[in-house]
Amino acid sequence: MLTIIQRFTTNREYRRYNLIEELEERHLFQKQGTHITNPVAFVQNAEEYIQSIHSRNGFSYERMGQEAAEAFDEEVRTILTPFLQDEQLKLSIVSHIVWGKPQ
Repeated sequence: MLTIIQRFTTNREYRRYNLIEELEERHLFQKQGTHITNPVAFVQNAEEYIQSIHSRNGFSYERMGQEAAEAFDEEVRTILTPFLQDEQLKLSIVSHIVWGKPQ
């Protein structure tokens, strides 16, 4: 999936960053604690999952264009097929919560 994402994204100059670290380095936030939630089951069909990717900035239909979006969708469908159970993806959602004080 990562290979497909890297090939089709319209954000060619994307640089990963950790928001909390960035805020702390700029003296805008002081972290006081963290918590990782227990996994929660989430079920979604493949087409809804693919559409959720298109809601992201680098994969919007407007930025990708119809031809690239259709090619992307087909490649993602192919990758997802072995993971479908009754036409559904069974996912686990985990949240990483950080709290602190603005500076």
